Amino acid sequence: YSSILVGALSDEELNRTTYGGLKKHGMHPLSYKKIGFSENLTRVDTFNGNLVVIPFKVAKIVGGIDSRYSHGLGDIDYGIRANLLGIKCFQIPGISGICAINSDSEYLNLTDFQYFISQKGGGNLKSLLIFLEKFSSKTKIFWILAIYVKWVYKKFFSKIQTNPKINF
Repeated sequence: YSSILVGALSDEELNRTTYGGLKKHGMHPLSYKKIGFSENLTRVDTFNGNLVVIPFKVAKIVGGIDSRYSHGLGDIDYGIRANLLGIKCFQIPGISGICAINSDSEYLNLTDFQYFISQKGGGNLKSLLIFLEKFSSKTKIFWILAIYVKWVYKKFFSKIQTNPKINF
């Protein structure tokens, strides 16, 4: 029986993980946390698909990435499906490559929101609906609202933190 191997990627300064293995973190169906770099092979719940090795016999069992996803969430969905089928996913030791994270400023602005809801963004409604229909169908509206509220809250809170003299 084979496993899926994931490589951890870093920014150019080599001081943070940008993409790689993810561990379930929290109640939200899409709440996953990057595991960072490790000197050991580390079991993960799913992954960002930037650097992944999937053996042929595993691909035959899991199938391909769900073509209904526009871009985002297809890789995360794949890792979850593999685990549900009993296929283990591991992040390999060390840094496997350099890849900057998709930019996201700390301020609330229209350009960031347009990216957030775009095909590559974490708030793409089409991809969210597909994902939540698979893994949390009865509460999908609640979780979609939570994603959007959390995004706005994080942006708003960041603005207050960086400029405490903002008047309301």
